[in-house]
Order: sequence, then C-alpha cells, then structure tokens
Amino acid sequence: MIASTMAMLVLLLSTLGMIASISLAIDPETLISMMDIARSSPGIYVAVFGYLLWGTILYLAGPVTKFPRTFKVMGALYLLAGLIAPFIPVDIWVAYIDWWIGNVLLLRIVGSVMGILFCSFLIYGSLPRDDKTDNQNRA
Repeated sequence: MIASTMAMLVLLLSTLGMIASISLAIDPETLISMMDIARSSPGIYVAVFGYLLWGTILYLAGPVTKFPRTFKVMGALYLLAGLIAPFIPVDIWVAYIDWWIGNVLLLRIVGSVMGILFCSFLIYGSLPRDDKTDNQNRA
C-alpha cells in the first residue's frame, strides 16, 4: 500500500520536475532567482531535507515500479547525499551555486536536458508494471 502511494508521489513530483526543467529551458532567470535561498546555511538544510525526503520516497516506491532495483539504488544514493551534505562548508556550497548561476547558457542546456531526461525516466518507471509482460520477458 505504501509503495503504491510513494510511486504516485514519484509520478507527481517528477511531473512537477519536468515542468521546472522546461521552464528552465525557456526562462532560466525565474529559477535562478529562487536559488538565492540555497546560498545560505539554512539553504543547505533545506537541500538536506529534500535529499532525505526524495531518497525515502524513491526507496519506498521501488517494489511497485518497473525498475525496482534502480529506484532503490537511486533512493539510497539520495539518502547518502542527504547525510553528506551538512558537512559541506557554506562557502563551497555558495561557490558551486554561483558557478552555475554564472554559466546561464550551460545551466539552461545541461540543466533542462538532464532534468527532462531524468524526470521522463522517473515518470515512465513509476507507472505500474505489467506482470504478464514481465513474466514473458523473464521466461
């Protein structure tokens, strides 16, 4: 029950991520203005919360997705990132964000393409698997 709820949450959040990636391609200044909160010490903790929440959702959604092992590994990696992120010094964090903001064209191309591809994979993977097709492919 919880796995199917988490899979629907992955589907919803991935759809929102897809919209954000498309808006990054069209108008990066809107998302760049939102990055100001991430340039502070509380911003790191917001990112940590996001990593831990997203990792938990992906890991719990794993059993009912089309790629259960992949979703569990991605969830574990996000959880690991959430545990490591608080130890990143704020000045390194700010320099990293400033580097991306300074390279708007690169942010626009790489960020939007990678976001669209990643969210497309998550949307496809979070759809319920067809057990008949899975059994035929495994035989």
